[in-house]
Amino acid sequence: YNEVLGKCICSPGYTGDDCNTQETSLVSEASLASGTTYTVTNHSKVCIAGIMDYLTIFNGVYTYVGQNEEVAAFYSGTYGGVYLFYSRFYNEWSIGSSLGASARWLSCEVAIGADNDPDMEKCNGWLIWNNVEGEFIMQRTVQATYDVDVCEGNPIETVSPTT
Repeated sequence: YNEVLGKCICSPGYTGDDCNTQETSLVSEASLASGTTYTVTNHSKVCIAGIMDYLTIFNGVYTYVGQNEEVAAFYSGTYGGVYLFYSRFYNEWSIGSSLGASARWLSCEVAIGADNDPDMEKCNGWLIWNNVEGEFIMQRTVQATYDVDVCEGNPIETVSPTT
């Protein structure tokens, strides 16, 4: 019952003053979309470089650990263990404390192309959480690349997660 409207607001498939009458003429069967094939290029390691300020701890090599939403995901042993993963919902690569984490330290929006591959190297700037300002700031100095030689100047020991 909606007090503002002064009447019942019926659930889908029901009608009437008391919402007790089932309405079948307006309800149809939902159909599921056929499966989508993803052609994602998998890499065993990726490099994140160029992060400035206090979040430089996230610079380094990340190692493949599986997938998140059918896209390769990576792990670094830095900062107690962090994950680099893609979220189809947000259309972005992110670094967070767990796969698919909603709380993220960094993120970069990359749309999925016709080949369904959200190429990390197409990131044109990363939003990075700034504790001082209490907001995300854009850093265009960050480079995400599958060329791990770029990270030679960032010697972070990479370990596999324990889970």
